[in-house]
Amino acid sequence: MTQYGIGAHGEPVISATLARGYIEEHAERPDFVLLDVRTDEEIEDAHIPGVLRLDILSGEFQQRVNQLERGHDYLLVCRSGNRSGYAAAMMLQLGFQRVANLEGGMLAWLRQGYPVEEGAVEMG
Repeated sequence: MTQYGIGAHGEPVISATLARGYIEEHAERPDFVLLDVRTDEEIEDAHIPGVLRLDILSGEFQQRVNQLERGHDYLLVCRSGNRSGYAAAMMLQLGFQRVANLEGGMLAWLRQGYPVEEGAVEMG
């Protein structure tokens, strides 16, 4: 994944502009996962099309992360990039190789006017 820089938690970050192109280019790949770590309520209000959800605040987060395929390509998103940055750093520590955080999260995505959907999404 094209990196934009390094985030506050030491995780690779990618700008909303680069992320949009990357998502469009890789959305159909079975090994690409766009993972939203916000609460269900936040996700239902607005989310990037194609996301899977995995609430970092749930008690099951680390257990669920351990069930994910380590060889897949993960782009993580939250509201501002903080929770997803923490989640990305955790995933890297657990042996995931291709993980990046959407810098600025949904706030950056929305500032660019990029497409969003409303409603529930599947669990990652």
